[in-house]
Amino acid sequence: MEFTGERFIPTEQGRIRLEHYHRYAMVLEMVRGKVVLDVACGEGYGSYLMADTADSVIGVDVSDEVIRHATSVYGRPNLVFSEGSVTSLPFPSDSFDVVVSFETVEHVAEQEQMLAEIRRVLRPNGLLVISSPNRPIYSEESGEHNKFHVRELDFQEFDDLLRSHFTVISYFGQRLLMSSVIQPLDARPTVSSVWSDDGERLERNAAVLRDPIYFVAICGSAEVGLPDPGMSALYPTTFDLVKHYVGFAKWAGSLNTVIAARDEQIVGLLSSNSWRLTSPLRKIRRWVGPLQTQLRGSVKTALRFVRYSYRWLPLSFHTKARHRHLIAKFFPRLLLAAGSHPTTISQNNIPVIDVRTLVAESREVNTGGLVLPGSEEPTVTLIMAVPGNNKRLLKCLSSIAGSPPKVPFELVLVADGLTSGQRDEVAKIRGVRLQHHKEPQGIARCCNAGARAARGRY
Repeated sequence: MEFTGERFIPTEQGRIRLEHYHRYAMVLEMVRGKVVLDVACGEGYGSYLMADTADSVIGVDVSDEVIRHATSVYGRPNLVFSEGSVTSLPFPSDSFDVVVSFETVEHVAEQEQMLAEIRRVLRPNGLLVISSPNRPIYSEESGEHNKFHVRELDFQEFDDLLRSHFTVISYFGQRLLMSSVIQPLDARPTVSSVWSDDGERLERNAAVLRDPIYFVAICGSAEVGLPDPGMSALYPTTFDLVKHYVGFAKWAGSLNTVIAARDEQIVGLLSSNSWRLTSPLRKIRRWVGPLQTQLRGSVKTALRFVRYSYRWLPLSFHTKARHRHLIAKFFPRLLLAAGSHPTTISQNNIPVIDVRTLVAESREVNTGGLVLPGSEEPTVTLIMAVPGNNKRLLKCLSSIAGSPPKVPFELVLVADGLTSGQRDEVAKIRGVRLQHHKEPQGIARCCNAGARAARGRY
């Protein structure tokens, strides 16, 4: 599956992987021996994890493509994937012991209907484990906005929504924290402890979690006690998140050095003798430039006035025709400036568009043998952003193949709204990396998606 930002896929690393996997790790003991429904299961990795401890798991998602992928990749005897909407779950009432729904509610406009459906399919003593981004921190403070989110919630809105369907709720917060870890080098630790530091003293316990980015809620009825998973942590063993962010910081710091060097060059240029000596020329250019534009416009206006006045002269048609022929022969651009259409001037006297180009525009491009000599180690990445169904796309690719860049390059084509026929045609072209989005992205988002996928230095 291709990562579009709407659904997480396990090939993604870093923060997003830790956040998604941690939520499923949290519920593994809660679902042990239970009949579980994973609402909006997405790619299927979470349903697969829970099937390791649960009696049975059904993953449901509205996308038929996602369900086909999950079914083909994740196989367990107690795991089934089914297509269905969160606002109309295709299951009988009182079917499940636990319903899990992570990062789903913000994608849905009918949130009340979604919760009502979850309550319907849950057994009377069943549990709902649900998460939602904390809007004031996730979006408003960070300035990041997820285009796939329909309605994000703050804590009060989230609580109101859940309490309209569940009587007992236990809340947890989730976010990334920077911390120090000490553990044995030669073995896995058998005992663990957590300390917190408020800047003045140490405490042998976790501190209150401030400003969570996500809320996680465990919901049930008053007759059944809610499980207490306590505090948990998940850290990667193969991906160093600290080095990752330190690398970003170093890169940002290096830009300051580059900017300072450029500033020095600019100061040196402005204080050089050559800059001072050429100052009068620049002033003249700034003064003459607008004057040239005005003069050009005035000349065109005068020529057109002369042309219209000439029509009223008492000369015969043949005489005027001879005059025009002479002007077209020796001064064709004079006629153009006076407003004459290019097609009324002899083709031998002015540069014209090659009609073969116009004919080629109307021909169909055969992409079967089209090859773009792309490189696996490109110096330059060409990004073609094609928002919407662009009828000239294949002709443009054919043009690039005919005159490719002289340096090692790759072509990343980011498009939305292509017809299945266009996608098939592009797939035949060797050397094109296609990223296709089903939903409209717009030119800016297409360009950003292409930049993220780029492997070239430039």
